[in-house]
Amino acid sequence: METHKKQFWDLMEEINSSSINYVVVRGFLRLPNSADNDIDLAPHYEQFDDCMEIIKRHLEKHWHREYGFAEYAFMNNYSYKTRGPDNNSIAEKRFYVDTDSSLFFSSPYKNYETTWVVSHGFNEYVYETKIKKTFEEGYIWIPSPENELTLQVLRNVLDKRGHWKQKSINRVCDLLPLVDKQELVKSISLVLPCAKRVADSLFDGDFASVNKYSLGGFLNGHYSKRSI
Repeated sequence: METHKKQFWDLMEEINSSSINYVVVRGFLRLPNSADNDIDLAPHYEQFDDCMEIIKRHLEKHWHREYGFAEYAFMNNYSYKTRGPDNNSIAEKRFYVDTDSSLFFSSPYKNYETTWVVSHGFNEYVYETKIKKTFEEGYIWIPSPENELTLQVLRNVLDKRGHWKQKSINRVCDLLPLVDKQELVKSISLVLPCAKRVADSLFDGDFASVNKYSLGGFLNGHYSKRSI
């Protein structure tokens, strides 16, 4: 049986050689030897089925959830894992790869019982500006620092309902010195109306204001068309 690490990097080698357009949204900070907890992989929605066929050849299914279709893409999540006995030296004892069919998040409508897909413009911008992260074992594509920050905002404000864990705050602090503030405002503006206020609040470390200005776009009805 191949090691969990080798299974993961063999998977990424085939995904890369197949020219799948993707980003690893989260979970890559402890690579190459381990994921943080799991790897959150987001192939471009037009290549989701092709990417899933590759994943199925390398990993075994863990679970999946389907949330339906909104605006331009399905909102589904599939979790697969490497095969074999547990390895205690790896986070979660193996590699888990959670694959999303689009960039989607919980929505505050109906007390977070709905889901919301990002604007098509932001979706395309994430893939257009992705950057390569290289290891001895291979490489992955990750969001630009500006887009990763925007995704951090959406993740923590929406999926986590405004409860920022320390590890997320730490990641924001790591990213802020790397970003161009004007580019950050541009990135946020593709998904939220109060982009400058959200960016200023991030730089101030004021996460309560990040929540307030981010949620305003939902509570005043800006995004109802992209929720189900």
